[in-house]
Amino acid sequence: MEFPTPEVLLGSIATFPLPRVPRHSDGTPWTPLEIWDTLNEKYHTQVICQDFPQPGDTTIRISAMLYNSDDDYRHLAEAMKEILSQ
Repeated sequence: MEFPTPEVLLGSIATFPLPRVPRHSDGTPWTPLEIWDTLNEKYHTQVICQDFPQPGDTTIRISAMLYNSDDDYRHLAEAMKEILSQ
């Protein structure tokens, strides 16, 4: 995976740009809040989802802490695959 920042700047919190944003049936993009709600309600996963650095550039921010397991990150990856395929 190619990171959007030098590796020396990576720590326990990382922000990743989404390669694309899912769209509603009318073609409008999901908002970061809609992505967050779906992750929270359907997948029981919490990450920060926001427009950053500017509107339309949606990112997620994860925190790699001791209480998170490899399975938690796999679960998030699978959830994001499903969300982004819409």
